[in-house]
Amino acid sequence: MSKPILAIVGAGPAGLSAAIHAAQRGAAQVCVLEANTVAGRKLLITGGGRCNLTHDLDPRAFQKSFGDGARFLSYALHEYTVKDVIAFFEARDLAMRTEPNGCVFPVTDRASDVRDLL
Repeated sequence: MSKPILAIVGAGPAGLSAAIHAAQRGAAQVCVLEANTVAGRKLLITGGGRCNLTHDLDPRAFQKSFGDGARFLSYALHEYTVKDVIAFFEARDLAMRTEPNGCVFPVTDRASDVRDLL
């Protein structure tokens, strides 16, 4: 059986992460398509340029802030946890820091480091 060839539309955080995971799981080729001139361009402005990657809250508490959309998020929040997000970046040598308010940032406070890693 041949390996799959995959096209991902959008080189934002989700698209770039999906490309990494697909390649790690055996896709023969992964092509990321992006309309902007630079991959991850919008990522550079998140968290005031520091890149707030996630929020360290109990998934149930986090879900409540989404009102009617909470049920939709339930599976994702329990399947891929805050610890998984942090581990993903730290396994690639980008250390994370959780602030007292629960916001998780790279210790460098540079969104460009996250974009470059992805």
